[in-house]
Amino acid sequence: MTFLIAVVTRSYERWTLKQEAQGFRLRAHMIEERESIMSDSELANEKLFPKYILLRKPVTGNMELQEEADNFSVVNEINCNTA
Repeated sequence: MTFLIAVVTRSYERWTLKQEAQGFRLRAHMIEERESIMSDSELANEKLFPKYILLRKPVTGNMELQEEADNFSVVNEINCNTA
């Protein structure tokens, strides 16, 4: 019974991480879409764009954590789009 609970818990944690990563990816695409229809004056407006950006960095070293961190590939997508 304990083993079954552990397996279900781990599966739920992985599903939660995938959902969170998908949420970040969708937000990034919505931001990209909105910025693509902005005028040049709106893009130059400093009030609309903060002077900082928060990024999530994947964990390295532990294979189990690395597998879960692969779900956060959205970080690479954001880096490519902002560079």
